[in-house]
Amino acid sequence: MNGILCCYFGLSAFIVTLGMLTAVRGLAQQLFPLPLSSFGSGFAWLGGSRIAGIDAPVFIAALVLVAGALFLALAPSGRHVFAIGVNREAAYLSGINIRRTPYALFVVTGVAAALAGAIKASVLDSVVAGTSGAGFELTVLTAVLLGGVALTGGSGSILGVLLGVLFLGCLQNGLTLLSVPTFWQQMAQGTALVAGAALAYFGPRLTR
Repeated sequence: MNGILCCYFGLSAFIVTLGMLTAVRGLAQQLFPLPLSSFGSGFAWLGGSRIAGIDAPVFIAALVLVAGALFLALAPSGRHVFAIGVNREAAYLSGINIRRTPYALFVVTGVAAALAGAIKASVLDSVVAGTSGAGFELTVLTAVLLGGVALTGGSGSILGVLLGVLFLGCLQNGLTLLSVPTFWQQMAQGTALVAGAALAYFGPRLTR
């Protein structure tokens, strides 16, 4: 739905995504007002098992990262993603489908987010509809910006995103281990978000 509204009707991706997020959260709370738990041993495998000696969530994340990196580096559609981000009109004149490619990205992103939510529910063996994962959108945005991805498109890499995720995870984990109050942790995350936005804005200009 997000892909259709943004790619085929020209609506703002940022506004549509946030609006649909709020709407779906409200719908989830209406459908499942009580917490859900005890999903069974089969579902618990997703978050609690080990594959080749590696925790399943880490193994799955590594597969997704490698697949994304190979797609962006080797597939023609991966290069089209960057081309559309750099100059949408020039990409269109070059014969790139400027609607279908972003639409496919919306679908892939939705599937990845669903997989992450399923892993989180499997690890905790419980979920509160509409509130589990609340605030993760800011965490993801911070990690992506710190990883060098431009919100306007056209630049970024899977490795950079991975480094951004690791940095933010180490920051949050370190503050928790040091028993830093929650409000200070929120301030640190907010500061990191602003720093990431500044890096995305000034970084390309400093390298010219």
